[in-house]
This record gives sequence, structure tokens and C-alpha cells, in this order.
Amino acid sequence: MSSDTSDDLLTIRDVGYAYGGVWAVKGCSFSVRRGEVTGLIGPNGAGKSTMIEMLSGTLSPREGKIYFEGADITGLRPAQVSRKGIARTFQTARVLATLPVIENVILAAQDQIGENPLKALFSRGSWRSQEEDLRKEASSLLDWLGLGHHLLSPAGTLSGGQRRLMEIARALMAHPKLMLLDEPTAGVFPETSQLIASRIREIAAQGVTVLLIAHNMGFLSTVADDVVVMAEGRVLTRGPLEIVREHADVVSAYLGTAAVGSPDSGPTTARERASE
Repeated sequence: MSSDTSDDLLTIRDVGYAYGGVWAVKGCSFSVRRGEVTGLIGPNGAGKSTMIEMLSGTLSPREGKIYFEGADITGLRPAQVSRKGIARTFQTARVLATLPVIENVILAAQDQIGENPLKALFSRGSWRSQEEDLRKEASSLLDWLGLGHHLLSPAGTLSGGQRRLMEIARALMAHPKLMLLDEPTAGVFPETSQLIASRIREIAAQGVTVLLIAHNMGFLSTVADDVVVMAEGRVLTRGPLEIVREHADVVSAYLGTAAVGSPDSGPTTARERASE
């Protein structure tokens, strides 16, 4: 069974995941619209990172379904999810420390001839041409992200903020339809955070959909078209940040002062609450 509308690229339906006997995500449902930047926010332990792990294929949901472009991708492995057009970054940037920055980025390119020994042997001309094109593309991406002077530097020498920029370049190298960004500005200087925000908006303007986890409300206010709020493993509400942040249950969830509602009540939208 598929689930797709002309506006929704990704649909999460009643998804759940438990670590042992403890549900980190339970009955979680929301969608991500094409070409938009959607923020995924909530207090620590809300299930946000677990959700990203399921969407990227690192974890397989214990229940529920995930649809991408109308196709069921529930339980696919990370490599299969990547080939569908979903790329991700990590909460802690992952690098191959001794490889040059540009090589770290090139590795993410899909369908490289050099990955197949027979193709590489019998298609040397094509392999060299592809390699040259990939290096040009990676160089252009890194320059666009302010890392043009670090192409040949070992990735391990980059600062934390530079590593996050490199991860974004690496994700884009896979030509994704959807980017999953896990705390892309955590621990970076304000100037780098501003650059990342600007580049994310440009990425979305080019038609790439973005779902990102963030705690920095200032950052979210500059990049997110709307936000989905998770609490206790499910969706609490969604809507524009300026409305969501005033939602009484969101305030309670962040402060830890109250339960977020009965399991049967279902999520409300910020727009619905604003109209009450």
C-alpha cells in the first residue's frame, strides 16, 4: 500500500521503536512536504534521533510504516535508503580522518565506476572521466561551503564546524531528494551557524527537501518553513515556529512540568490551537 500526495515527499505513519522494553518512539505520524525545510524539535529523550535513525535505515521500526515518494521503505538498509535518494548527516560529524577532505566528499557519490573492479578495468576512459567530473563537483561544493582552501587537508585537521560543513557537502554529493540533518549547528561558532542556515535555504530553493533536528530556536527561525514537535516518543504538534513555541503543551514538555496529553487524543496542530 502506498501513501503519497502531490505535496508530501515523506510520510511517517504510526511508527514505533523500542530499546529493550522501553519505547523511544510510539505511534508517531507526520509528513514532510516536498521542497520545504521541516524542523524536528523536542526535549531531550523525545525520540528525535531515533526517528532519524529509522528514516535513514540504521534502525528498523518495530511498528508502523515509512513511505518515500509513495513507496514503502520501512526496514530498508542504509545503502538501500541512500539509493532511494535520502542522505543524512550525524549528530557527531563522521570523517575518515587521514583522507583528504575532497576524498571524504567524493566517497559519497553514487554509482562510481571505480567501485566495480571489472568496470574499472574495461572502462578506464570512462572511469577517468567520471573521476575528473566527481573531483570538480566535490571541489565546487566545498568551495560553496567555505572549505575551498581545505580540499587536500586531512579531514581530521578540520574544526568541528568545518567537519559539519564537509558532511553537508558529502550528503549533497549523493544528489539526494531528501536530506536528514541531525543537529547541523551543534557546537559551531555563530558565523558558521549563519553560513549553514544560508546554505540550507539555498539547498531547499534548488528543490531538495530537508528534515533537520535542532535545538537553536534562532537558527530554526531562519531556516524552517515549519516544525514538528516530538515529546515522549510521539508528535505533540506542528506548525510555524512562532506559533508552536507559544503552545502550552510545548512549554510543558520542554520544562518537564506536565504530561503531553492522553495517548488517544492525537497530536494537535499549532494552527488549530491558535484558532481556539
